[in-house]
Amino acid sequence: MKRINKRIFVLCAVFMSITFVSAQSTYDSPYSRFGLGDIFQLSNAMNGAMGGLKYGISSAFLVNPSNPASYSAFTRNYFVFDAGLQGSMVRMTSGEQTRDDGHFALGSMTFGIPLSEKWNAALGLVPYSSVGYSISDPGYHEDFGGYNTIFEGNGGISRLFLGASYKIGERFSLGANANYLFGSQNYLQTVTFDSINFINVRSEKSRIVSDVAFDAGIQYRHPLNTEKGTYLTAGLSAGIPGSLSAREDILMETFRFSGSGAVITLDTVKHMIGEKGKIIMPINVAGGLSIRRSDRWMAGFDLALQDWSDFEAFGRSDSLTQSFQVAIGGEYKINNWYLRSGMRFNQTYLQLKGSQLNEYGISFGIGIPVYNKSYSVSMLSAGIEIGQRGTKENGLIKESFSRLWLNFTMNQERWFKRREYL
Repeated sequence: MKRINKRIFVLCAVFMSITFVSAQSTYDSPYSRFGLGDIFQLSNAMNGAMGGLKYGISSAFLVNPSNPASYSAFTRNYFVFDAGLQGSMVRMTSGEQTRDDGHFALGSMTFGIPLSEKWNAALGLVPYSSVGYSISDPGYHEDFGGYNTIFEGNGGISRLFLGASYKIGERFSLGANANYLFGSQNYLQTVTFDSINFINVRSEKSRIVSDVAFDAGIQYRHPLNTEKGTYLTAGLSAGIPGSLSAREDILMETFRFSGSGAVITLDTVKHMIGEKGKIIMPINVAGGLSIRRSDRWMAGFDLALQDWSDFEAFGRSDSLTQSFQVAIGGEYKINNWYLRSGMRFNQTYLQLKGSQLNEYGISFGIGIPVYNKSYSVSMLSAGIEIGQRGTKENGLIKESFSRLWLNFTMNQERWFKRREYL
């Protein structure tokens, strides 16, 4: 019993230690200026390598919070632990200008806990959105000459979830998540003038999000060929619409540069701390189908819809519209290794300068089971996606990106079983 308690304590300590890091990880993109920033569509190697499939699939090795009904796939008495790293490399192109950027950081950490024959539970920490950009926009006006506007942003929102699933008979399962969304997003706008006759100005806004949201899902599993272990899984997931409580800190001041280049504040134009407000969130509906033959192969299809046109933050709307995503993918087992591949198309929620921003990617990956005496079975997974978002038309920015996921999944039998001695 002491060994079990020690293991639980170690896992909890590790879990809490990455909370701060996960909340701060960013994916740099000028498009993260809008809405809630870059929404994370993918969070682990298994989903990412299969084009982002997540609504109509389930696995004993996968903690899949995108559809909480999938928790019913956990094997009885087998505790699931998954942790991963994620990284990206991006080349941004606008006109004749090109810029490269990238990052690598801790990604998600999740736990799957079988409770009984019908009930299972899961909890974890995954990234929800990120903000990261630095944009310089020089200009000229006949009244005050040359000037430069710099837009900067950083921060992100994390999702801490606790969910449960309930199995109805042999074919249906229901699930729900309670999600605690938290984090801060910081926005800084600075205007400097070439002429010393005009005063520079900067505006800094920090948005702190802290509230609970809910989502639910259902899955239906239909046998197609019981002898070969072939079955069809259909899944549906929906996020309950509502609003998130948040607060804003706003600071606007004028300044000038000293001879050494240091910033000297002249006057505070506006200073507000802790202004309370709401972020209006839209409903999202998603579904998927998959066909699996035992542990040999699986193929699936996903479709997700979300209308962001009514999105508001503190009473302010944004350049957002309806988004949808289509994904196809699957895996095939060869010599005990799982080869995975997929592709996806995402019409993002951004509509800028009359252009709807689209994103697409093609992905590949591998899953390698690891067997030993201590752990019943574990899985090492890696996935990579290559894709593109945006366009160079109308003065916009095209992003050519590659993303990488590395995950370790442990499916352990004896975490909560009392040891027996003769």
